Amino acid sequence: MDNDNLDMFSRLTSSLLVLIVSYLPFKEAARTSVLSKQWRNVWRETTYLEFDEKSFVNLEETDENQRIQRSFFFDFIRQFLANYPRTPIQKFSLTCSKPEGFLADIQNFVIFAISRNVKDLELDFSDPIWREEDDPKNHPAAVELPFQVYQHLGLESLKLISCNFDLSRFSNSTTLKGVSLVWVDMSLASIEILLLRFPFLESLSLKKCWNIHHVEITDYEPPFELNPSEFWSEEIWVQMCMKKSLKVINVKGFKGTPNELYILRYIIMCARKLRKVNFYVFDGDDLEEIWEKFCYLRQVPSSSKNLKTHIQLISMDT
Repeated sequence: MDNDNLDMFSRLTSSLLVLIVSYLPFKEAARTSVLSKQWRNVWRETTYLEFDEKSFVNLEETDENQRIQRSFFFDFIRQFLANYPRTPIQKFSLTCSKPEGFLADIQNFVIFAISRNVKDLELDFSDPIWREEDDPKNHPAAVELPFQVYQHLGLESLKLISCNFDLSRFSNSTTLKGVSLVWVDMSLASIEILLLRFPFLESLSLKKCWNIHHVEITDYEPPFELNPSEFWSEEIWVQMCMKKSLKVINVKGFKGTPNELYILRYIIMCARKLRKVNFYVFDGDDLEEIWEKFCYLRQVPSSSKNLKTHIQLISMDT
């Protein structure tokens, strides 16, 4: 690095340096400490805390050596958090394959993250030796989610891998947008609770969850009014699609819910090249009510001169 670049960095404020390292993976942020005296301790203030035992533990070593290395790993986290400034945390991630001897520490670490208003929480206590074909019930979770997490309303993303939790204890939240659950006990009733607790959920991922054989979500309507013109007005690619390329829409399982009608009405009115809208209705639904909604949409003024609508009855297995 030449002198001009060094001089440029020397003029940056400490808060800006923290912002820079916060965009780096935790391990890379730590490496900035060797750049210069100015950078030596900046990484310790990163707002993205990612603690992965693989940085300390060699899983090819003996169990005893792994235990010693894992102890060093937890010692490092304790010291790091003890000296962390009193500032909010964007992300807290902890990965440990054998957490049994450190349960109290894990509880304290997560509580610390919650106290700093963490937005993205990831806890992974799975073992790399587990295989996809394993029966999930043979790998029960050893870690319990601290009760403070259930009351934390600022959480935006939650990922739990082999971590026990109780969905019924979560407070209703409009901020949580993403949930990922792996190697946990889950049921269809739990999913229903989850959708009710987090009405603005955008992403839900379930993998290797036991006590759930299939997921079928019907008649779910978010408890808020969807306004497509508001959501899409500033999305240039959406407007380009509406004006120049969208020609066919297939709506499978059409029920005529308010949000379905909001979206379809908006598209019909705005999509200039739209030629066909196909409505596929499941046999057994309230056909009379659905037919009324279908007729309503047929009366919506279309920006396309050649729009045709078609409705067809299909079975649930289609």
